[in-house]
Amino acid sequence: MENNRIAYFISSHGFGHAARSSAIMAETNRQNPQVVFDIYTQTPEWFFLESEAPFEKKYTVVSDIGIIQISPMEMDTSETVKKVTHFLSSIESESACMAELLRTREYQLVISDISPLGIKSAQKAGIPCILFENFTWDWIYEIYETDYPEFIKINRILADIYRSVDVHGRLIPFCDETWDADLIIPPVSRNPKHGRSETRKQLGIDSEQLMGLISMGGIPENFQQVRKDFMNRQDTVLVIEGNFPAVTRSGSLIFLPHHSEFYNPDLVSAADFFIGKAGYSTVAELFHENIPFGYMLRSDFRETGPFRSFLQLQSNTLEIEWQTFKDFRLSDAINQLIAMKNPEIRRENGAKLAADLILQKLRTA
Repeated sequence: MENNRIAYFISSHGFGHAARSSAIMAETNRQNPQVVFDIYTQTPEWFFLESEAPFEKKYTVVSDIGIIQISPMEMDTSETVKKVTHFLSSIESESACMAELLRTREYQLVISDISPLGIKSAQKAGIPCILFENFTWDWIYEIYETDYPEFIKINRILADIYRSVDVHGRLIPFCDETWDADLIIPPVSRNPKHGRSETRKQLGIDSEQLMGLISMGGIPENFQQVRKDFMNRQDTVLVIEGNFPAVTRSGSLIFLPHHSEFYNPDLVSAADFFIGKAGYSTVAELFHENIPFGYMLRSDFRETGPFRSFLQLQSNTLEIEWQTFKDFRLSDAINQLIAMKNPEIRRENGAKLAADLILQKLRTA
């Protein structure tokens, strides 16, 4: 039988990388059910199972470091420097050991969602490698070089690794305009499993009520400042994902644990508007569902500029100040989002183009 086994190395920084990788794996397997994936990441296995990613084995591997975060909107730069320096000091030996496993598993192809370890391991094993990215870590770290000169050496090493891949796919909204790619790919998102009405019924939301979804993505928020005046709002139910022990309801507020029985793309599809941090998977899912988006952007993260430019091009988005969100002073934003119209547009999911690229590379590997 033809060997269609692929190793997929995925960044564990948040869930956005795992979400889009799951969508790409699912579409690849839909087009060719003979393709078998193994996953290499620290992202928990439940996320891939929930996302219906078709994988055979999941290896818990430190595939990259990313950014060490204090909260959903704050990073610890000095700790990031320490951990990335340690990671790169052992990447030659770690990738040599990993290459042995890649050869043993007889992979025909390696895919990296910004994992330097995956790229180095593929090279040492003599296996072609595809990089999917909307940014790379050297590009993110570059703005910290003045205050943390250690990043100069770090970024040189990372840039050499990233630019050594065989095939380069860039995912919109991408960040580094100076680096050409083999393929530009529209936003990639997972598909809902259930219909809008079914999800709203499970949540106990009446058909005439509006539903707002509030979430900070892969890093749970405590939402300590939820204002009581929202509990009595009759026209709108706010579903809040956060650091809650169980699904509870208080008037017009529904609180969901960060990992609950509700699949996040189902919640997005059921919502009339969304408020939260603008991470990749959130942006992509809202883009495809045409849901009005009240977004916050991190002031200290380089991805902020390209994301803001992309979101400002959309007709149903609204930037919200981080302090306004923390204080839960959201009445004006909610009223503005409710007034927005969803554009009647069918948008292509980039997962199909990414899967086409993978299958093309498999045929020639």
